[in-house]
Amino acid sequence: MSARHPVSARRFLECVETALEPPARALDRVGIIHVSWVGTARDGGPSAPASLQPPEASVITRHMRDGDVLGRLGRREYAVLTIARPATIITRAAELASALLGRAGVTATVDVAITTGGYEPARLLIARARAATPPDDDAGPTTAPIPVAR
Repeated sequence: MSARHPVSARRFLECVETALEPPARALDRVGIIHVSWVGTARDGGPSAPASLQPPEASVITRHMRDGDVLGRLGRREYAVLTIARPATIITRAAELASALLGRAGVTATVDVAITTGGYEPARLLIARARAATPPDDDAGPTTAPIPVAR
């Protein structure tokens, strides 16, 4: 389960469902690092074509590790599926946020959802990761934002 190039929203959902099977190591959890942004100067802003691969996607791929899966959920919305200890997932999300911080013309949001160790439907996990960000006009799996404690 590894993809450096973004997979479709449907394929990403399938990968999350597969990852939610019990992990090999008891302390590992499934994490979704969700990244979205608006108004990049380089991609023409909100009216840019959906097929454009924004520079922010390359920042995300540079922060991926072996075994991670990158999913494109919308025009300016990506998510990374990773399996690691919770502290590691949070650290990686913070590193990614730092890398996106200060990029000219970019307002980015990085959110994280981590399983608690019990079963959680894949769509719910993705919804928790997307909770702080309104859906893009071409968003992937239909999920309603679910408020979570941060």
